[in-house]
Amino acid sequence: NYLYVRIDLYNSPQSGFYYMTKLNEILDAFDIEQRCTMNFQGKIKGRIDNKEREKKVKDVFVSVGAQEVDRVNCEGIYSVYGYTKHMQGHVTTDGRKININVSTNYNEETDETTIYIASPVLTVDY
Repeated sequence: NYLYVRIDLYNSPQSGFYYMTKLNEILDAFDIEQRCTMNFQGKIKGRIDNKEREKKVKDVFVSVGAQEVDRVNCEGIYSVYGYTKHMQGHVTTDGRKININVSTNYNEETDETTIYIASPVLTVDY
């Protein structure tokens, strides 16, 4: 069974983490075994350089009190994984807890950079 909840947020991704926590609390109260994931997506016109990309990732991690756990940066894939005690749930990889994932992708056809923010990890194609 799946429960899909879509909430459109404007200029306030931090409130998405609040709603995810509330949804987990509701499901827990009904003793429903669940795995809750959350995915945000935003677009920036043009290609952002490495310095700007690093700043965007840092800003997201600071806003939720996360520390970097790992990163992948090869063959067009850029993805940073972190953990924060301020969010429920996590996945464990190589003995490390992860509950936030920030990735970027540049689309040459639309000349846009997409930034993905996910918890615990990205579950959509990019």
